Amino acid sequence: MKRLVGKGEISRAAKVVFESAERAPASVETLDAVRNLFPERKHPLPTDDSPSVEPDDVHIEPVAVAAALRACPKGSAAGADGWTFDHLASLCSDTRNPEAQRFLQALGAVMRLIGAGRLPPRVRDFLSSGVVVALKKPAGGVRPVVLQSALKRLTCKIMLKEIAAALPAIFQPHQYGVGTPGGLDVVALALRSAAAAEPDWALATTDFKAAFQSVSRRCFLTQVNSLLPTIAPMAHAFYAHDRGAVYVDSGEF
Repeated sequence: MKRLVGKGEISRAAKVVFESAERAPASVETLDAVRNLFPERKHPLPTDDSPSVEPDDVHIEPVAVAAALRACPKGSAAGADGWTFDHLASLCSDTRNPEAQRFLQALGAVMRLIGAGRLPPRVRDFLSSGVVVALKKPAGGVRPVVLQSALKRLTCKIMLKEIAAALPAIFQPHQYGVGTPGGLDVVALALRSAAAAEPDWALATTDFKAAFQSVSRRCFLTQVNSLLPTIAPMAHAFYAHDRGAVYVDSGEF
């Protein structure tokens, strides 16, 4: 890890840290610690109607589904539905096979429903939930990692790829976590260069507690409607409603 940081490959170093993390012990204390990291929202949910779009207007073709599955990391953990990218990929690995072609067509149809936000409420709520795994922090405490449905993640992956070119103009120079390949490395190297050029400068860092629950979803969705309308129906489906997380220990819900 130190070697990667020294080379400026911050993202790869962070991956090493994450993958080597231990699970927190199964205890009431761990469960309480995880719950405390998911406080009640500070802002009401949006009450306005979500944008309307037909599933056939969502551009998710079988060839794009097959390509996205090939690019997904192997061995990724499953969400609450138990499906992984490997499961889905194994069913359509031979795209010349008629059965695989039918599966890709069916999978694409379901994903277009997700992209259009046209899901029955119970299905929407299930896909919005996730499996929470509590990992130990080196300095104490726990870091919850939410594992969501591979079907939802795959849909988001394809739809976000379609708008990737528009993201830098929206987010930069305020943040580099979305839409900038190696964004963390860009920030780290920029700070290193600034510190070398201005040795009298001081660098300060800050963090926000439970930032996700503190952000106004109404404001967030309004901006998505305006700036990224093609993903607005899906964003409303998943973020304009309450959703729950499932705490799992040793595979038991």
